[in-house]
Amino acid sequence: MSWNTKDIWVVVISLSTFLLLFYYVSIERVWFKKYVWKLFRRKNISDSEFENFVYHFGEVLFKFSKRKIGALIVIEKFQNLQKYISLGYEVKSKFFPDFLYNIFFNKASSMHDGGVIIRGMEIMSISSYFPITSDKNIPNEYGSRHRAAMGISGRTDALAFLVSESSGKIMISQDGKINSLDNSNINLLIKKLKELLSFYIE
Repeated sequence: MSWNTKDIWVVVISLSTFLLLFYYVSIERVWFKKYVWKLFRRKNISDSEFENFVYHFGEVLFKFSKRKIGALIVIEKFQNLQKYISLGYEVKSKFFPDFLYNIFFNKASSMHDGGVIIRGMEIMSISSYFPITSDKNIPNEYGSRHRAAMGISGRTDALAFLVSESSGKIMISQDGKINSLDNSNINLLIKKLKELLSFYIE
């Protein structure tokens, strides 16, 4: 097959158009997340309410971590999690850090099992169960909470936080992937939570 100048130019123009569109969409997505979304987020709560929530949420996670209390907390985004809320005990309570702490602190209680679902700044359910991840390549030390966190974040746009009972690590799962959060300093943790939760709490 021989290529003439016209064919080469068609390929070059097509490839250039594709790359330009790909670049434009990528930039538009980043710009939207960084600037436009902030105009609409947290429309139902004030900045002080949001910061108060983040501070207390971070405080509880930090306490879980230092005391090695296992916990799984799922934050709803756009996709409704009512299906999973119904699988647990529906409470629809305003967020109270002591309430969240006591759910997981008492290991003898059946409420300790499963996870908590938060919508906005309300605790919607406790002891909710989630599908586990189908990923076969996860580390052997990951337990049921890790797998459930990856499962729910992989099937929905929810954000899942978990604290490992064995290591005390605070981890976050998004889009089916899981990563550790720095738990060495509470102020750094709260700063990171503020960044993450600004897209979820409204």
